[in-house]
Amino acid sequence: MSTINWIQPGPAAGRRTSGSKDGLAFLVRNYKSGTPAKRENQGVITVYPATMKTLRWQIGDRVMIGFSPDRRDVFIKRVPVGGYALSALGGDKGGKKKGSFCSASIKTNKTQFAVTAEIKPTDYIVMDDGTVMFSLPEAA
Repeated sequence: MSTINWIQPGPAAGRRTSGSKDGLAFLVRNYKSGTPAKRENQGVITVYPATMKTLRWQIGDRVMIGFSPDRRDVFIKRVPVGGYALSALGGDKGGKKKGSFCSASIKTNKTQFAVTAEIKPTDYIVMDDGTVMFSLPEAA
């Protein structure tokens, strides 16, 4: 198997909401983040509730994101410390959703995605060590 290039989180950015899409496991896309004077692209992976439950992930869990050398394969692995927090969608800053299986997002300004991709439950695999892997489609 080829090398996985893991990325490290940076400072937190603003929150965005995303509506639930039936039949999807993940949604991969970019957002513009920051203040109007300093806008930058931010890669966002949305994890939908059924996937959260299947993977036994909860709001507040920490994950690392990695890429294959060609950046088409995305890897997500739950870790005990470090990494990115699975954040609840909908702006719940009070933490009432912590520990629940609602929609979550993983946001990073350390990477941007070449394409927006809707990943279905049949399009990802879970490896023996719990790492989730899916492939992004070719950029148009």
